[in-house]
Amino acid sequence: PCSPNPCYNDAKCLVTLDTQRGDIFTEYICQCPVGYSGIHCETETNYYNLDGEYMFTTAVPNTAVPTPAPTPDLSNNLASRCSTQLGMEGGAIADSQISASSVYMGFMGLQRWGPELARLYRTGIVNAWTASNYDSKPWIQVNLLRKMRVSGVMTQGASRAGRAEYLKTFKVAYSLDGRKFEFIQDESGGDK
Repeated sequence: PCSPNPCYNDAKCLVTLDTQRGDIFTEYICQCPVGYSGIHCETETNYYNLDGEYMFTTAVPNTAVPTPAPTPDLSNNLASRCSTQLGMEGGAIADSQISASSVYMGFMGLQRWGPELARLYRTGIVNAWTASNYDSKPWIQVNLLRKMRVSGVMTQGASRAGRAEYLKTFKVAYSLDGRKFEFIQDESGGDK
């Protein structure tokens, strides 16, 4: 499936026949170089620092301002530095960076409650991601494109036909390679 390479922008094509990931339904995935995202690495990505200031695009990646190493003084500033949102509400995180285990298709298949709708403060009839009724282990995943420190997760329910829908519990996992995931642990060592 990787010959010829279906990936764009010098991305590496990886065969996935031997792996069992719930988010991959093709025989390959494209490993995007820094600055590109999408199923085939077709989308150019702009990068912003923790303060929301523009850093670089892929056209000039060497102009990035390096993030300073953590220092003891930094812990006093964590609240102000880590309160910047990553972009799920405003769209800085592209739709192509969001994937899910399944999608709910409502009203005779005309309403698609896809993962790209998993953004805060959406309005309209179809206003959130919803897993299929037949998905026994639903999950949603956001590819942040690079290693980042995430200090919190905000969730919001949906409204369907005047009825509120929301999660009561969920777990958060992370991965550095998109293949092996580890759950965030609480103080007692259990999945958080």
